[in-house]
Amino acid sequence: MYIMSTTTITINVDEKVASGLRKRAAMIYGKKKGSIGKAVTIAVQKWLERTEKDVNVEAISLLEKGFKLGGIKDKERDAWHER
Repeated sequence: MYIMSTTTITINVDEKVASGLRKRAAMIYGKKKGSIGKAVTIAVQKWLERTEKDVNVEAISLLEKGFKLGGIKDKERDAWHER
């Protein structure tokens, strides 16, 4: 059996949102202890996955655009490796 490690996070949400969350979690997971935590965990996991994809797309876009790194003019290879 897999035992998940958990932590407590205290958040404030709108009362209508909290009421809807309680009702929906009870409908889907039952009125047992942990049903709200399970619903919130799943929602946050999905949000993290979605935002990670957004961040990755933005990072790739920046890399493809390129960066100006000081404007050093190209030299011949031998000039860079003078001894």
